[in-house]
Amino acid sequence: EALEEIDPDIQVSIVESLSYLLLLAAMGWHRVLDGPDTTPVVGLVHGVIYLVYAAVVLAAHRRHGWPAQQTVLLLFVAAVPLGGFWVAHRVAGGAPALPGATPVTS
Repeated sequence: EALEEIDPDIQVSIVESLSYLLLLAAMGWHRVLDGPDTTPVVGLVHGVIYLVYAAVVLAAHRRHGWPAQQTVLLLFVAAVPLGGFWVAHRVAGGAPALPGATPVTS
């Protein structure tokens, strides 16, 4: 499925995860391989993308009436590498982030 065919709420979690992986790669490239330090630039871009992700999650929280605990989990999971992919999987599957909670749908 092409990225433009995926729901925007899911797209942002995928982009956020990819930017996190890029940030980790930039740090490794600089520290382990003695490459140039691109971390400040990549970190800034990742930070902006995370803020967009957080805004999308908060808007979806209001739009769908998710419990606060589920919303906090979705915000926290993005801080874990590959966590945004988990969010995208849960949203695409219409599954709740927490057992018994309202399904995470866009």
